[in-house]
Amino acid sequence: IIGATWIENTYGCTDELATNYNQEADYDDGSCEYPNNGNYSLSFDGLYDWVEVSNDESLSSYNEITISAWIKLDEFLNERYMIIEKHSDSTGNTIPSGWWLAINDDSDHDYEKQKVQFVVRDQFNNQSVGYSSIVMPLGEYVHIVASYSYESGIQIYINGENYTDLD
Repeated sequence: IIGATWIENTYGCTDELATNYNQEADYDDGSCEYPNNGNYSLSFDGLYDWVEVSNDESLSSYNEITISAWIKLDEFLNERYMIIEKHSDSTGNTIPSGWWLAINDDSDHDYEKQKVQFVVRDQFNNQSVGYSSIVMPLGEYVHIVASYSYESGIQIYINGENYTDLD
């Protein structure tokens, strides 16, 4: 081969916050290890970022669930900003069962725009939808808690205050 250059990849942990960070690694092999003290967080640049969690049965509850997240939005771009979601289609439904927590900015309806959206859909396609009654602030960290139970429905808390506006 004329003009070709062979480059050897160095595999290892490329996360500077990991205990086994390899400064010479140029390809992350998924081997990063973190202290188990709960004293760290994840930061994303907003471009195709995600964290994948294994499919644990505890995340498949349609009777009750509570989700909590700290988020900071710098701008709205007419999109749905998915914070966390879990979907499954084990029953062959065209609309998968599951739940998601998002900031909805892609709607044509003003009552949904730039607000927290929490949706729970069970395996029988029964769906509960809730929106926050306030628009998400930009440029500041906000603590969001969304909960669902069969008895009380959807509740959305922003910085400790209940701002639920049910669909």
